[in-house]
Order: sequence, then structure tokens, then C-alpha cells
Amino acid sequence: MKPSFLTKPIVCILLTETAERFAYYGFRAILILYLTQALRLKDGDAIARYSFMTSFAYCTPLLGAIVADVYLGKYLTILSFGMVYAFGLAMLTMGAYMDEEVSMDQKKSVTFGGLLFICIGTGGIKPCVSAFGADQIAGVTNHSAKDSSSINQANTRAFFSYFYFAINLGSVFSYILIPIVRAREGFGSAFLLPTIFLYVALAIFIWSRNQYIQHRPRGKGRGGNSDDSNMLETCKLFVLLLRKKIISNLVIILSRFRYRMRRIDRKQERVPLEETQNNATNSNDTSDIRGYSQHQVEEVSQIINIMPILSFFSIFWMLYNQSSSVWVLQANRMNLHGFQPEQLGVVNPILIMLFIPLFDKQIYPYLEFRKWKITHIGRMGGGMLLTAISFIMSGCLEIVISMSTKKVSVLWQLPQIINLSLAEILVSVTGSEFAYSNSPVSMKSLVMALYLVMTSLGDLIGGLLYSTIFQALKSSSSMFICALMMLTNFILFCFIARNWSSCSANNGKKQD
Repeated sequence: MKPSFLTKPIVCILLTETAERFAYYGFRAILILYLTQALRLKDGDAIARYSFMTSFAYCTPLLGAIVADVYLGKYLTILSFGMVYAFGLAMLTMGAYMDEEVSMDQKKSVTFGGLLFICIGTGGIKPCVSAFGADQIAGVTNHSAKDSSSINQANTRAFFSYFYFAINLGSVFSYILIPIVRAREGFGSAFLLPTIFLYVALAIFIWSRNQYIQHRPRGKGRGGNSDDSNMLETCKLFVLLLRKKIISNLVIILSRFRYRMRRIDRKQERVPLEETQNNATNSNDTSDIRGYSQHQVEEVSQIINIMPILSFFSIFWMLYNQSSSVWVLQANRMNLHGFQPEQLGVVNPILIMLFIPLFDKQIYPYLEFRKWKITHIGRMGGGMLLTAISFIMSGCLEIVISMSTKKVSVLWQLPQIINLSLAEILVSVTGSEFAYSNSPVSMKSLVMALYLVMTSLGDLIGGLLYSTIFQALKSSSSMFICALMMLTNFILFCFIARNWSSCSANNGKKQD
């Protein structure tokens, strides 16, 4: 039986995401080998450029969010940036087809030019597609107002599970087909197939253009609501409130430190410490935000409130994205048993497609039935811990590879891949739902973009490490350092998340 929320517009969005992700993961699956084999870059340089490329692709979602929320709306933003994306893939394909008579500098120029357009295009649509799909949920609830909120919440959670399933469905077929095409026909044909799939994705998306629920952009572009501030004013308010939040927290921290240093008895300490904290909260001058409405202040405050949690995603993505670069190069030095080195990446999306319904239909309901409610925060923390374990496994495997007199079977990568796939379910799927559920209605794209920017920051850190410090280290040492970084990240996350709570700007109800 088809779920009630799977209407034609939502199905089209899911199909669009499947085809687009085939295109994205298809070209990305072979990119690290293209850089090392066709463009003849060293492993360290190739990993660094790969990381910088991914970092830029996850930084441009901010641009897409601004265009969507202020000027064009989500639909036109997806369509516009999708065209840029398609042009970039066409350039990348053209660069791969260049014969050896063309200079390597020209080949690199066309290749990196294409990657630039790809990063702008794919980044521009990233924060909009999932949020645009979730926007359609409101049009499928035919219940009383009393029940609609809980039903919408359940449908939204189910949509993000389907959405992530669509991502991994496209990823599975790309990891199976693209490496085979590369091995038989070369890099040019292997890049051409994702290009074709992207044009198919855009055609599917346009098909339901008259049936989508579209929210008008907030700013002054294309008839936005006149009573809402534009993005510039939102950014100003964001800076003002963030500064106040930082100052307030610093005052509280210093006051706690001062009272502890005085070794005052707890009963005597409690009253003045609470008074100091209240003074820190209430003493901030509010004259500089008097020009903003209460609604605007609440919305921006809600974004600031979730930033401490989102900031811990960067290290996770730094490690996770190495599975398609560092682990591929690791597999290339192992006994492949007839597989291509990048093909083992298909295990991850297959596991994700198996784990998503397992967690959504069995594990989470069972835990709720047993009164063991695991919040978003708890899931994400568990995923971070599993990620650290994956890279400890990877580092140990690297030591075995370097010490062995014969090639180690690539199947020994399976434990670290399975572990990382479990971590992805707990961190990424939960993180998407968390970011959307805890963001203001009119700023969904912006918050999803900030969520994706954390990936950009993580890949930037990875690129800097592999282009500097890791150049002089063994691969195993680099992986152990990454695991240590994630363990540190996990400990800090637990410390911050312990006292974190969210209060929706829309209904005032506390969420996890």
C-alpha cells in the first residue's frame, strides 16, 4: 500500500533526486582515479583537490538558499542552478574526451572549469530540493487541526527517510555502472552517462511544475512579502543576536569560574550565581534590535540556537567523504577479486537502503514501545562514535596492507564500510530531519544550507590536512589522527548537547 503522502509532486521530487544523485555520485566515484591517472596528480595532491572540490560544492548552498528564500523561490532556484550543473558536467565530459595531442594544461583547465560549474550548480540546489519536497507535505493532510500537526510531523520524518532512500538508490546504480563504463570505454564515456542522467532529472522535475506547493520568497525579489525583512536585514539581525549570545555566555562562564575559585559553600553560591546568570541574560541592551519585529527576532534566535549542534557535523563529514577518496586509493592497493577499486563504494548505499526501513519501521518503533526514546541528539552522538571506530579499523587495515608480503583482500574493507554506513544513518539522516524540524518556516532553505556548509567546512579541513601535515605521514597515521579528531568531537558534542534544548518559533513547543 502506497503511503498517503506520496502524491505525484512528491514522487517527481524523489525521482528527480534519484537521477541527480546518480549523476553526482557517478562522476564523483571515478573522480579520484581520473585525477591520479588521467591528470597524473600525486595521491596527496589528488585527495586535497578532491576535498577542496567537495568543500566548495557544499559551501555554495548558502548562495542557493539566499536566491531561493529572497528572490526566486525554491522551484526556480532548483531549475536555474540545475542548468549550471548540467553545463559543468558537459565541460567535465569534454575535458575527459580530449586526446593526448592536447596539452595537459588545457585538459586540466577544462576539467577544473567544469568542476567549478558543477560545484556552483549542485551546491545551489542542495538546500532547496529536500526542503521543497518537505513543503509538499502540507498539501496531503486531510485531518482536523488537532491531528494535523502530529500527522505532518510523522509524514515529514517518513519523507526524509524516502528522500535519503532515493539518494542512495541513485548512488547504488552509479557505483555499479560508472566504474564498468570507465574500465571498458574510458573516462569520457563514464562522465557522459551522469551528464545524460542529470538532464533526465531536470525533465522529471519540470513535469509537475503546475502541481507543486510553492512558498513566495521573503525578500524584495519577484513579489516577496512586503512585511518581511530581506536577507541583508536578516544577516544584520543574526550578527547582533549572535554577539549578544556570545557575550551573555561568556559572562555566565566567567561568573561560574569566579564563584568556584572562591570555594564558597554550595548553598551560599547558588543564589548569587543564579542572580549573575539572570543579570547576564537581562543586562544586554536591546536598543539595537528595536527596529525588528518580535517574529523576526524569534526566527533568527531559533537559527542561532541550533548552530552549536550543527557545528559538530564538520568533523563527521571530513571523515565520511574520505570513503570515496582515501578508501578508494586504499582499495587500489588491495586484491580486488575482479572488481574496480571504486566499486566497493556500492556497499554503502545498499546498506543505507536496507538500514533506513529497518530503523524507521522496526528499531525506532520498538525502542519507543519499550519507552526508550532516543532523541535526535542521542542518535547523532552514537553515529559520531561509530565513525571514530571506522577510522580506527581503517588505520589498522592500512598497517596490515603495508606489512603484508602479498595483496590483502579488499573484502577486509567491509567492516569499516558497514560501521560507517550505520554512522551515516544516525548522523546524516537524523541531522537532516533535525535541521528541518528546528528551523523557522520561512528560513528552511537557509538552515538546510547552513547544515550543508558544515560539510564544506569539514572537507576544507580535510583538504588542508592532506595538502600539508598528512603529506609527510603514513596513511595509517593520518587515519588514526582522523579517528582521534572524531573522538574529541564526540566528547565536546556530548558536553554541549547535554544542556541543549530547542523551542520552536512557530508554536513554542519544546523539541529534542
